[in-house]
Amino acid sequence: SISYISCNKKEDLANDKFIIKNKFKNWQNTKIKSGEYLDSISCNLDFFENKKNKISLDSISNIGFPEYSEIEYYFGDINNDKITDGIVTFNIKPCDGAWALNNLQKKIIILSLKKSKYKIIENYFQPIADSLGGGEIYIDSISDNLILAVYYEHLDDDPNCCPSFKKHIKIDINSKITY
Repeated sequence: SISYISCNKKEDLANDKFIIKNKFKNWQNTKIKSGEYLDSISCNLDFFENKKNKISLDSISNIGFPEYSEIEYYFGDINNDKITDGIVTFNIKPCDGAWALNNLQKKIIILSLKKSKYKIIENYFQPIADSLGGGEIYIDSISDNLILAVYYEHLDDDPNCCPSFKKHIKIDINSKITY
């Protein structure tokens, strides 16, 4: 009887992860269809070179999604409702070959509302990063409502590749308090 309950919980977790991944995929497809991002196949310099004589480059997004294998999923009960939530991270891909977005991590929270209903939150971490000094937060892991991350900040003379300031932080997802 105990192993049966354990098995059901594993099945529920697997189902929740599947739902979260599908919610992200739907969000991703919406962003591609709206033109905000290019898909991983079109996001390359050759695409831009081949298209520049046919259409205005101003109408093409210069950022895109990475390959699927480069997208990270973190799972936990973020909002304490006993339902698995997710944070999806990926490095935005500069499609035009520029280095300005080098290693910029996009973070999407997929938060449970009720069983099989989820809310997508795109800019949750920006106010936290701004309060710390305007740098970038990179997610390392989550454990229920606690997010472990690294905060990076570029100082005036830092090259794009190498921020000077680095601080390990913990974020309480419910209060947005960092420590």
